[in-house]
Amino acid sequence: MRKSLWIIPILLVAIVVPYANADPVNLCKLTTTPGKPFVLGTDKETLTDSAKLEGVCSLPGTLTFTLIDVFGKATDFRFDGPDSVKDTGTFPIDSGLIPDVPGTYKWVATYTPMNGGKVIKSDFEKQEVKKKLAVPEPATGALMLVGIGFLLGMRKR
Repeated sequence: MRKSLWIIPILLVAIVVPYANADPVNLCKLTTTPGKPFVLGTDKETLTDSAKLEGVCSLPGTLTFTLIDVFGKATDFRFDGPDSVKDTGTFPIDSGLIPDVPGTYKWVATYTPMNGGKVIKSDFEKQEVKKKLAVPEPATGALMLVGIGFLLGMRKR
């Protein structure tokens, strides 16, 4: 009987141990941070974005920023050439698109390793583009009240 007792702990371990999962663990993370809210009509400013690549990533690789405008058209911006990302860190892009229509623009960054590793995409980040607010002209009633106030204040007694 002693010789057959070894099978009991082995069966317990086999039943209790969860099934192994063959899905790869993605240790490389890519996040983006869009620039400040944009106001139309500002001189020579563009939409900006930055991406942060962290963790264990297949290096070197290419970092591509994609800007999707309010009409759904995508424009790609590469970060300094085809093999620019040689280390993890933060990568800003300062020369984006100059928008001409107000609305919500979306940024997404894609990291493509040169050695054929897994392509990593960030979540969509929104950047608002707003119209420059015009200074409203004072209403006629307000101007009349100001005029009457000056008239009463300036008249001699």
